[in-house]
Amino acid sequence: IGSIQQKNFKIIGVYRQNELILATFSLVVQPQDIMLVAGEPKALNNLYKQVKSDIGQFPSPFGRDIYVYVDMFAQSSESILKEIDEAIYLHSKIRSTKLFVNILRPRDFATIARIKQMCSVDSSISLIFDYQNLNFRQKLSIDSEKKIGLIIVGEQIFSKRGNRAALFRTNSPVLKSARENLKEATTCFVVLNEQMNKGENISSVIFDIAVQMKLQIEVYDFDPDALHQEDIIKDYAALAKSFGAKIDFIKTENKNPIFYLNELKQSRLHFLPFEECITKSRFFAGFSSKIEQLSVFLDRHPQLLVPISR
Repeated sequence: IGSIQQKNFKIIGVYRQNELILATFSLVVQPQDIMLVAGEPKALNNLYKQVKSDIGQFPSPFGRDIYVYVDMFAQSSESILKEIDEAIYLHSKIRSTKLFVNILRPRDFATIARIKQMCSVDSSISLIFDYQNLNFRQKLSIDSEKKIGLIIVGEQIFSKRGNRAALFRTNSPVLKSARENLKEATTCFVVLNEQMNKGENISSVIFDIAVQMKLQIEVYDFDPDALHQEDIIKDYAALAKSFGAKIDFIKTENKNPIFYLNELKQSRLHFLPFEECITKSRFFAGFSSKIEQLSVFLDRHPQLLVPISR
Protein backbone atom coordinates (compact mmCIF):
# COMPACT_ATOMS: atom_id res chain seq x y z
CA ILE A 1 0.00 0.00 0.00
CA GLY A 2 2.83 2.38 0.89
CA SER A 3 4.18 2.23 -2.68
CA ILE A 4 0.94 3.73 -4.06
CA GLN A 5 0.85 7.52 -4.07
CA GLN A 6 -2.60 8.33 -2.71
CA LYS A 7 -3.48 11.59 -4.42
CA ASN A 8 -7.17 12.52 -4.68
CA PHE A 9 -8.12 9.17 -3.13
CA LYS A 10 -7.57 7.16 0.04
CA ILE A 11 -7.17 3.40 0.40
CA ILE A 12 -9.19 2.51 3.48
CA GLY A 13 -8.51 -1.22 3.51
CA VAL A 14 -8.95 -4.53 1.71
CA TYR A 15 -11.49 -7.32 2.03
CA ARG A 16 -9.69 -10.68 2.19
CA GLN A 17 -11.71 -13.86 2.64
CA ASN A 18 -14.71 -11.77 3.76
CA GLU A 19 -12.73 -9.91 6.43
CA LEU A 20 -11.86 -6.21 6.34
CA ILE A 21 -8.17 -5.44 6.91
CA LEU A 22 -7.49 -1.76 7.54
CA ALA A 23 -4.82 -0.27 5.28
CA THR A 24 -1.31 0.21 6.63
CA PHE A 25 1.86 1.31 4.89
CA SER A 26 3.23 -2.26 4.83
CA LEU A 27 0.02 -4.06 3.83
CA VAL A 28 0.55 -6.00 0.56
CA VAL A 29 -2.32 -6.33 -1.94
CA GLN A 30 -2.80 -9.99 -2.88
CA PRO A 31 -4.75 -11.76 -5.64
CA GLN A 32 -8.49 -11.84 -4.93
CA ASP A 33 -8.33 -8.92 -2.49
CA ILE A 34 -11.12 -6.36 -2.83
CA MET A 35 -9.85 -2.84 -2.18
CA LEU A 36 -12.02 -0.33 -0.35
CA VAL A 37 -11.12 3.10 -1.72
CA ALA A 38 -12.67 6.57 -1.43
CA GLY A 39 -11.93 9.37 -3.90
CA GLU A 40 -12.63 10.96 -7.26
CA PRO A 41 -13.78 8.56 -10.02
CA LYS A 42 -10.91 9.53 -12.35
CA ALA A 43 -8.37 8.95 -9.58
CA LEU A 44 -9.91 5.57 -8.78
CA ASN A 45 -9.64 4.50 -12.43
CA ASN A 46 -5.95 5.44 -12.45
CA LEU A 47 -5.47 3.46 -9.23
CA TYR A 48 -6.99 0.38 -10.84
CA LYS A 49 -4.52 0.61 -13.71
CA GLN A 50 -1.62 1.13 -11.31
CA VAL A 51 -2.47 -1.91 -9.18
CA LYS A 52 -2.92 -4.09 -12.28
CA SER A 53 0.37 -2.86 -13.78
CA ASP A 54 2.19 -5.43 -11.66
CA ILE A 55 1.08 -8.12 -14.11
CA GLY A 56 4.03 -10.00 -15.51
CA GLN A 57 5.40 -11.10 -12.12
CA PHE A 58 4.25 -14.75 -11.99
CA PRO A 59 5.11 -16.97 -10.11
CA SER A 60 4.86 -14.14 -7.56
CA PRO A 61 2.93 -13.76 -5.24
CA PHE A 62 2.86 -17.55 -4.69
CA GLY A 63 6.65 -17.60 -4.53
CA ARG A 64 9.68 -16.84 -6.67
CA ASP A 65 11.02 -20.30 -7.54
CA ILE A 66 10.01 -23.26 -9.70
CA TYR A 67 10.36 -26.85 -8.44
CA VAL A 68 10.21 -29.72 -10.94
CA TYR A 69 10.10 -33.33 -9.76
CA VAL A 70 10.96 -36.43 -11.80
CA ASP A 71 11.16 -40.01 -10.60
CA MET A 72 13.72 -42.20 -12.38
CA PHE A 73 12.14 -45.36 -11.01
CA ALA A 74 8.60 -44.55 -12.22
CA GLN A 75 9.22 -42.56 -15.41
CA SER A 76 10.90 -43.27 -18.71
CA SER A 77 14.06 -41.42 -19.68
CA GLU A 78 12.16 -39.75 -22.52
CA SER A 79 9.42 -38.32 -20.27
CA ILE A 80 11.97 -37.16 -17.68
CA LEU A 81 14.06 -35.27 -20.24
CA LYS A 82 10.92 -33.74 -21.77
CA GLU A 83 9.66 -32.45 -18.41
CA ILE A 84 13.00 -30.94 -17.48
CA ASP A 85 13.31 -29.35 -20.92
CA GLU A 86 9.85 -27.78 -20.55
CA ALA A 87 10.69 -26.58 -17.02
CA ILE A 88 13.85 -24.89 -18.32
CA TYR A 89 11.85 -23.33 -21.14
CA LEU A 90 9.20 -21.99 -18.77
CA HIS A 91 11.88 -20.71 -16.38
CA SER A 92 13.34 -18.70 -19.26
CA LYS A 93 9.96 -17.16 -20.10
CA ILE A 94 8.57 -16.11 -16.72
CA ARG A 95 10.01 -14.13 -13.82
CA SER A 96 11.04 -17.03 -11.63
CA THR A 97 14.22 -16.52 -9.62
CA LYS A 98 15.49 -20.10 -9.50
CA LEU A 99 14.60 -23.47 -10.98
CA PHE A 100 15.14 -26.49 -8.73
CA VAL A 101 15.32 -29.76 -10.66
CA ASN A 102 14.67 -32.61 -8.22
CA ILE A 103 15.68 -36.11 -9.32
CA LEU A 104 14.00 -38.76 -7.19
CA ARG A 105 15.54 -42.25 -6.97
CA PRO A 106 18.39 -41.56 -9.45
CA ARG A 107 19.73 -44.67 -11.18
CA ASP A 108 20.22 -44.19 -14.95
CA PHE A 109 23.69 -42.71 -15.43
CA ALA A 110 23.21 -41.98 -19.15
CA THR A 111 20.06 -39.96 -18.39
CA ILE A 112 21.76 -38.26 -15.45
CA ALA A 113 24.56 -37.11 -17.78
CA ARG A 114 21.98 -35.66 -20.19
CA ILE A 115 20.21 -33.86 -17.34
CA LYS A 116 23.46 -32.35 -16.08
CA GLN A 117 24.22 -31.07 -19.57
CA MET A 118 20.73 -29.53 -19.93
CA CYS A 119 20.91 -27.79 -16.55
CA SER A 120 24.41 -26.39 -17.05
CA VAL A 121 23.16 -23.71 -19.45
CA ASP A 122 21.88 -21.42 -16.67
CA SER A 123 23.44 -20.66 -13.28
CA SER A 124 19.96 -20.08 -11.81
CA ILE A 125 19.16 -23.79 -12.25
CA SER A 126 19.92 -26.03 -9.26
CA LEU A 127 20.13 -29.77 -9.84
CA ILE A 128 19.27 -31.88 -6.79
CA PHE A 129 19.75 -35.66 -6.67
CA ASP A 130 17.90 -37.32 -3.82
CA TYR A 131 19.87 -40.39 -2.74
CA GLN A 132 17.82 -40.84 0.44
CA ASN A 133 15.22 -42.81 -1.53
CA LEU A 134 12.44 -40.43 -0.43
CA ASN A 135 9.15 -40.73 -2.25
CA PHE A 136 7.51 -37.72 -3.90
CA ARG A 137 5.29 -36.84 -0.94
CA GLN A 138 8.16 -36.94 1.52
CA LYS A 139 10.34 -34.71 -0.66
CA LEU A 140 7.48 -32.30 -1.34
CA SER A 141 6.71 -32.08 2.37
CA ILE A 142 10.27 -30.93 3.04
CA ASP A 143 10.34 -28.47 0.13
CA SER A 144 6.91 -26.99 0.84
CA GLU A 145 8.23 -25.51 4.09
CA LYS A 146 9.56 -22.86 1.70
CA LYS A 147 7.29 -20.73 -0.47
CA ILE A 148 7.10 -22.50 -3.84
CA GLY A 149 5.99 -20.35 -6.78
CA LEU A 150 5.23 -23.22 -9.18
CA ILE A 151 5.47 -27.02 -9.00
CA ILE A 152 5.96 -29.08 -12.18
CA VAL A 153 5.21 -32.82 -12.29
CA GLY A 154 4.37 -35.43 -14.90
CA GLU A 155 1.30 -37.60 -15.30
CA GLN A 156 3.00 -40.54 -13.56
CA ILE A 157 3.38 -38.56 -10.33
CA PHE A 158 0.13 -36.61 -10.58
CA SER A 159 -2.00 -39.71 -11.27
CA LYS A 160 -1.57 -41.00 -7.70
CA ARG A 161 -4.33 -39.73 -5.44
CA GLY A 162 -2.04 -39.25 -2.44
CA ASN A 163 0.31 -37.12 -4.53
CA ARG A 164 -2.56 -34.92 -5.74
CA ALA A 165 -3.67 -34.40 -2.14
CA ALA A 166 -0.11 -33.45 -1.16
CA LEU A 167 0.10 -30.98 -4.04
CA PHE A 168 -3.25 -29.48 -3.05
CA ARG A 169 -2.02 -28.89 0.49
CA THR A 170 0.95 -26.81 -0.71
CA ASN A 171 -1.44 -24.13 -2.01
CA SER A 172 0.99 -23.57 -4.90
CA PRO A 173 0.17 -23.59 -8.63
CA VAL A 174 0.92 -26.94 -10.28
CA LEU A 175 1.87 -27.52 -13.91
CA LYS A 176 1.12 -31.05 -15.11
CA SER A 177 3.02 -31.97 -18.27
CA ALA A 178 1.29 -33.87 -21.06
CA ARG A 179 1.80 -35.48 -24.45
CA GLU A 180 1.62 -32.12 -26.24
CA ASN A 181 4.71 -29.99 -25.71
CA LEU A 182 4.37 -26.81 -23.66
CA LYS A 183 6.95 -25.15 -25.93
CA GLU A 184 4.55 -25.50 -28.87
CA ALA A 185 1.56 -23.92 -27.09
CA THR A 186 0.43 -20.60 -28.55
CA THR A 187 -2.81 -20.28 -26.58
CA CYS A 188 -4.02 -20.31 -22.96
CA PHE A 189 -7.31 -22.18 -22.54
CA VAL A 190 -9.83 -21.87 -19.72
CA VAL A 191 -13.35 -23.22 -19.19
CA LEU A 192 -15.62 -20.87 -17.27
CA ASN A 193 -17.69 -21.96 -14.31
CA GLU A 194 -19.41 -20.33 -11.34
CA GLN A 195 -16.35 -20.96 -9.17
CA MET A 196 -14.50 -18.35 -11.21
CA ASN A 197 -16.45 -15.67 -9.35
CA LYS A 198 -14.75 -16.83 -6.14
CA GLY A 199 -11.30 -17.22 -7.65
CA GLU A 200 -10.22 -14.05 -9.38
CA ASN A 201 -6.60 -15.07 -8.92
CA ILE A 202 -7.20 -17.59 -11.74
CA SER A 203 -7.79 -14.81 -14.25
CA SER A 204 -4.81 -12.91 -12.81
CA VAL A 205 -2.52 -15.89 -13.38
CA ILE A 206 -3.90 -16.52 -16.88
CA PHE A 207 -3.29 -12.95 -18.01
CA ASP A 208 0.07 -12.80 -16.23
CA ILE A 209 1.37 -15.90 -18.02
CA ALA A 210 -0.21 -14.90 -21.33
CA VAL A 211 1.57 -11.55 -21.20
CA GLN A 212 4.94 -13.04 -20.22
CA MET A 213 4.83 -15.90 -22.73
CA LYS A 214 3.07 -13.91 -25.47
CA LEU A 215 0.17 -16.36 -25.67
CA GLN A 216 -3.38 -15.78 -26.86
CA ILE A 217 -6.28 -16.55 -24.50
CA GLU A 218 -9.24 -18.75 -25.37
CA VAL A 219 -12.23 -18.69 -23.00
CA TYR A 220 -14.70 -21.56 -23.33
CA ASP A 221 -18.22 -21.04 -21.94
CA PHE A 222 -20.20 -24.27 -22.07
CA ASP A 223 -23.75 -24.44 -20.71
CA PRO A 224 -26.48 -26.79 -22.07
CA ASP A 225 -29.11 -24.36 -20.74
CA ALA A 226 -27.51 -21.35 -22.46
CA LEU A 227 -27.01 -19.68 -19.05
CA HIS A 228 -23.63 -18.27 -19.97
CA GLN A 229 -21.27 -16.55 -17.53
CA GLU A 230 -21.79 -13.06 -18.93
CA ASP A 231 -20.35 -11.21 -15.92
CA ILE A 232 -17.14 -13.20 -15.99
CA ILE A 233 -16.88 -12.77 -19.77
CA LYS A 234 -17.14 -9.00 -19.34
CA ASP A 235 -14.39 -9.09 -16.71
CA TYR A 236 -12.10 -11.09 -19.00
CA ALA A 237 -12.83 -8.75 -21.90
CA ALA A 238 -12.00 -5.71 -19.74
CA LEU A 239 -8.75 -7.29 -18.56
CA ALA A 240 -7.77 -8.18 -22.12
CA LYS A 241 -8.35 -4.58 -23.19
CA SER A 242 -6.32 -3.25 -20.26
CA PHE A 243 -3.33 -5.47 -21.00
CA GLY A 244 -3.55 -5.55 -24.78
CA ALA A 245 -4.03 -9.32 -24.76
CA LYS A 246 -5.71 -11.15 -27.61
CA ILE A 247 -8.73 -13.07 -26.35
CA ASP A 248 -11.37 -15.26 -28.03
CA PHE A 249 -14.67 -16.32 -26.47
CA ILE A 250 -16.42 -19.55 -27.41
CA LYS A 251 -20.02 -19.92 -26.24
CA THR A 252 -21.72 -23.23 -26.82
CA GLU A 253 -24.67 -25.25 -25.56
CA ASN A 254 -23.80 -28.56 -27.17
CA LYS A 255 -20.05 -29.16 -27.40
CA ASN A 256 -18.51 -30.40 -24.17
CA PRO A 257 -15.09 -28.77 -23.61
CA ILE A 258 -13.49 -32.18 -23.02
CA PHE A 259 -14.42 -33.26 -26.56
CA TYR A 260 -13.31 -29.89 -27.86
CA LEU A 261 -9.89 -30.22 -26.21
CA ASN A 262 -9.38 -33.74 -27.49
CA GLU A 263 -10.04 -32.62 -31.06
CA LEU A 264 -7.52 -29.76 -30.97
CA LYS A 265 -4.37 -30.41 -32.94
CA GLN A 266 -2.41 -27.43 -31.59
CA SER A 267 -1.06 -27.56 -28.03
CA ARG A 268 -2.95 -25.49 -25.44
CA LEU A 269 -1.90 -24.46 -21.93
CA HIS A 270 -5.07 -25.49 -20.09
CA PHE A 271 -5.86 -23.58 -16.86
CA LEU A 272 -7.92 -25.18 -14.10
CA PRO A 273 -8.90 -24.08 -10.59
CA PHE A 274 -7.18 -26.45 -8.15
CA GLU A 275 -10.28 -27.54 -6.26
CA GLU A 276 -10.40 -30.22 -3.59
CA CYS A 277 -12.51 -32.48 -5.81
CA ILE A 278 -9.41 -32.99 -7.97
CA THR A 279 -7.78 -34.89 -5.09
CA LYS A 280 -10.55 -37.49 -5.10
CA SER A 281 -10.34 -40.93 -6.68
CA ARG A 282 -10.15 -41.13 -10.47
CA PHE A 283 -12.94 -43.74 -10.34
CA PHE A 284 -15.44 -41.31 -8.80
CA ALA A 285 -14.46 -38.59 -11.28
CA GLY A 286 -16.39 -40.56 -13.91
CA PHE A 287 -19.61 -39.88 -11.99
CA SER A 288 -18.91 -36.18 -11.47
CA SER A 289 -20.58 -33.33 -13.34
CA LYS A 290 -17.68 -30.96 -12.62
CA ILE A 291 -15.61 -30.23 -15.71
CA GLU A 292 -12.50 -29.70 -13.57
CA GLN A 293 -12.71 -33.15 -11.99
CA LEU A 294 -13.23 -34.78 -15.38
CA SER A 295 -10.71 -32.86 -17.46
CA VAL A 296 -7.81 -32.97 -14.98
CA PHE A 297 -7.16 -36.57 -16.00
CA LEU A 298 -6.78 -35.71 -19.68
CA ASP A 299 -3.18 -36.24 -20.73
CA ARG A 300 -3.00 -34.49 -24.10
CA HIS A 301 -2.51 -30.81 -23.20
CA PRO A 302 -0.33 -29.38 -20.41
CA GLN A 303 -2.46 -28.17 -17.51
CA LEU A 304 -1.81 -25.45 -14.96
CA LEU A 305 -3.81 -25.84 -11.76
CA VAL A 306 -4.25 -22.59 -9.86
CA PRO A 307 -5.15 -22.70 -6.14
CA ILE A 308 -8.22 -20.77 -5.13
CA SER A 309 -8.70 -19.18 -1.73
CA ARG A 310 -10.12 -21.49 0.87
